Amino acid sequence: AFAVVALLMGWLGTAQMAGHQVAINLASLTFMVPVGIAQAGSVRVGQAVGRDDAGAARAAVKSALLAAAGFMSLTMILFITLPGPLTALYTDEPEVVAIAVVLIPIAGVFQVADGLQVVAAGLLRGIADTTAPFIANLLAFWMVGMPIGIYLGFRTDAGPVGLWWGLVTGLGLVAVFLVWRVRVRMRRDLARVVIDDDVAGSPPPDLDPRASR
Repeated sequence: AFAVVALLMGWLGTAQMAGHQVAINLASLTFMVPVGIAQAGSVRVGQAVGRDDAGAARAAVKSALLAAAGFMSLTMILFITLPGPLTALYTDEPEVVAIAVVLIPIAGVFQVADGLQVVAAGLLRGIADTTAPFIANLLAFWMVGMPIGIYLGFRTDAGPVGLWWGLVTGLGLVAVFLVWRVRVRMRRDLARVVIDDDVAGSPPPDLDPRASR
């Protein structure tokens, strides 16, 4: 969805595309931190579930979500209050600056939602719940966010801002659903996923010693 929005920006103009790239580059930079938290959270939750330690799994979920929300709250404040200096790191082209300083605060608006949704998806991977995040992203971005963004971007005077508000809508819906999904799954009994018979505890078949050479 983000890649399609970048292509749609090109239809609006060169300056719009450049301003979008400035804002999305900053958002992508800060996004790397919750991506790392998501990976760590996925491993910690998966290990806790594997050793049947529901308390540790819930503690890992709580710490991951709080870490992501805390960091992205700081970047939200930064994006909302300092769009001009942040844009100056990339360009001094007046037309590009005029667009970027409007888009960067919108990136600030979705910082917390963006961080929570990627971390929640990682936590759900840790308990082998991958279908729900897939469906949530599919519906929220392509069935809701993109139509809203395209309408606002091309059927109103909002332009680049309209396309971005479509992304904000999609991210917000995904974040709300995935965090809710994590809370629901953490209330249930957590069962580890059996990968093969050996993991389940079945003895391996007898092997001819020569077969291992």
